[in-house]
Amino acid sequence: TGHEGGAVIIKCKYDALYKNHRKHLCKGSGPSCSSNIKADSNTSPEPGHKFSLYDNPSEGNFMVLITQLTEEDSGNYKCVVKLQ
Repeated sequence: TGHEGGAVIIKCKYDALYKNHRKHLCKGSGPSCSSNIKADSNTSPEPGHKFSLYDNPSEGNFMVLITQLTEEDSGNYKCVVKLQ
């Protein structure tokens, strides 16, 4: 939970089997994800951007920092690990 203008960290766990797989965050509760979230393990962290992903393979988790929160950021998010 965050407040408008603030920041929030979303923590995601994954099995060690997937430590070298690409991870990202998506918005939505159905099978499809919003593609406007620019945070994945191939491009993050990007300081100064609204979304930054920090992968920690040794701990089996990743975190996504969302800054400059607005009303449009409210909703459900999913942690995603690509299986390929």
